[in-house]
Amino acid sequence: MKYLLIIMLSVFSYGMDLSEGAQEGKEIYMEANCQKCHGIDEQYDAKKNVVTNHFELRKWTSQCMTYFGHSWFPEDQANVVKYLNEIKYKVEEK
Repeated sequence: MKYLLIIMLSVFSYGMDLSEGAQEGKEIYMEANCQKCHGIDEQYDAKKNVVTNHFELRKWTSQCMTYFGHSWFPEDQANVVKYLNEIKYKVEEK
C-alpha cells in the first residue's frame, strides 16, 4: 500500500511545475508520439543535438511537424516548443 501511494503521488505530481502552455504542449507531444524518436524529459534528445537559441528550437519542431505530417495549429506548435524548452533546452525566448 505504501508503494502504491508513492507511485500515485509521483504520477500526479509529474509535470505539475510546467506552465499551462507547456502542459498543453506535452499533451500534443505525447499524442503525436514524438517520444518514439526522442524519449521523454531528461532523455529527450536521441541525436544529442544542442539547441542554442529559441529560433533553432522552433525550426527543429517545425521540421519534425512537417516531416511527420502533423497538422498542428500555430499555438499548438508554440506550446510544444514551450514544453521542450521548459523540460530540456531552457533557452531565452525572443
